[in-house]
Order: sequence, then C-alpha cells, then structure tokens
Amino acid sequence: MVRWDSPLFTVGWEDEEVDYEGIKEALMGGGVVRPNAATLPTKHAEEGYLYKLDRETQAVVTKILEWVKDHEGEEGGVIDMEEEAQRKVRLAGKKGRRDDDEGEEGGGLELALPQVKLGVPVLQRLRRQYIQLQRLETGGAGRVREGFIGFLNAAFEEM
Repeated sequence: MVRWDSPLFTVGWEDEEVDYEGIKEALMGGGVVRPNAATLPTKHAEEGYLYKLDRETQAVVTKILEWVKDHEGEEGGVIDMEEEAQRKVRLAGKKGRRDDDEGEEGGGLELALPQVKLGVPVLQRLRRQYIQLQRLETGGAGRVREGFIGFLNAAFEEM
C-alpha cells in the first residue's frame, strides 16, 4: 500500500453487496510493506556515548575559543590538540582509571584554523552539525575528539 487510502472501499448504508473478500485480502493478504525510516529501531550506541560526544566537542570548541582569545588580532594558525588529550590521560591515570582511547599516540590532532575570524556562532553551528551526523551514524566513543577535529579541518578548508 502506497497511500493511506489505497485501496479504498466505500460501504454505504443502503449497500446490500459488500466486497468482504476484497477487504479481507487488503487487510490480511498482500506483501510485506517495507518499513519507513522513521519507524526503524535506532542503533543504540554504547552507554554514555552522547554525553561523551557532547563533552568532547564542547572541550574542542572551548580550546579554540581560548586560542582565539589569547591570539587576538591573528587570523589562522594551528592548534595542537594532542597536548590537551595527553594531559587528560595523565590526569585520568593518576586517578587510577583511563577514558577509553583518549590521547593515543599517532598525532593527527592538529587543528588548522581558517584565515577568517571565528566566533561562537560559527563554532556552535559546526558542533551541532557534527553531533547530528554522529547521532545518525554512531562511531566509537574513543574517536570522538579525532573525528570532530577532522570534521572541523574539512569545514575550515572550505571557508
């Protein structure tokens, strides 16, 4: 069935002849209808994924805003996000626990800022876009920071 009114059976008060077989076939028979995307079950990410996604992306945005504030008048530049991740791992190690895969060696955590002035609205818009993409297709919780930095680098190249 493509539409809610297909097939449409009209039964009036005075009708003596009703197509019961047609109604039964329309209700009980026929092929299986492919489920709509809105009714499909969502993929549930690991516990705390959305919290970590929100926390990590906000930390990156905060770091960018701090850098912009400290380097007022400069446009462009490169922020080393690796040192922040390493610091968090060292602090977590002192407490006796580690956060997933944060701060793994291997680099790739450099954020190249564009040659335009960055403000809170631009960064929040990009952050919301990334979070929305990650809600649709979840990745690993250990790669949130790396993924967001890659997303920002790609977005900044287009500016």
